Amino acid sequence: MEEGILRRRRNNMPDKIFLLLLVIFAILSVNTAKLRQAVIYLGLFSLISSFVYLIYGAPDVAIAQAAIGSAISTVLYLVAIRRSRVFTVYFIRHSEPPSLLPPSGVQENQANPKGKQPKKANHKIPPPKRENSVPDYELLLKSLEQYLMKMELEPHVIFTYEPSQSLLKKREYDLVLKPDGNKLQVFGFSSDYHLDQLEQFFSQDRFKSFHITVARQEEGVLPNAQID
Repeated sequence: MEEGILRRRRNNMPDKIFLLLLVIFAILSVNTAKLRQAVIYLGLFSLISSFVYLIYGAPDVAIAQAAIGSAISTVLYLVAIRRSRVFTVYFIRHSEPPSLLPPSGVQENQANPKGKQPKKANHKIPPPKRENSVPDYELLLKSLEQYLMKMELEPHVIFTYEPSQSLLKKREYDLVLKPDGNKLQVFGFSSDYHLDQLEQFFSQDRFKSFHITVARQEEGVLPNAQID
């Protein structure tokens, strides 16, 4: 009698192990911060569930679950993520935009007690000249967007006046660009394999005037590069 109970318990051990693994991979797939890892965890969840179906005497369901749920669905999800991923780029501006000024050569109306028309200005305010020492960041951003689209990524550029230190703590970005005159700091995660390709992109000869430095950031740790 006791030997039969022990055999049943031993036979139920694989069931308990597989059921425990199902719970573990389900929690990991929900709590992971990376979508690609979540898809892989779900694929493992489907694979383990196919073993559970097999143990409980449903081989046809087990084969369907292993083929569709674990193999085909996982591959389709990974391909879809690769082709439709949004790549978020933050471009940090130094200060708030200046207040709007009247157009060049136009004066504001002033009180004239005699009712006479105000005299026109004898000179016009020349438009501000662009310094030759400051590189064209608009050209760089356009080139970066085109390069990301070639990598089958959807670029999403956000202009912000938020300090870089508080922005880097949010972890809601793929790339952060911090310009300072002709110097440009680039912040990205070292775990992102796209950063190696982007570093080669920034090292091109046409971007030598920007003096670009790339700072690789670990998960949960601020980069060693100088920030606000």
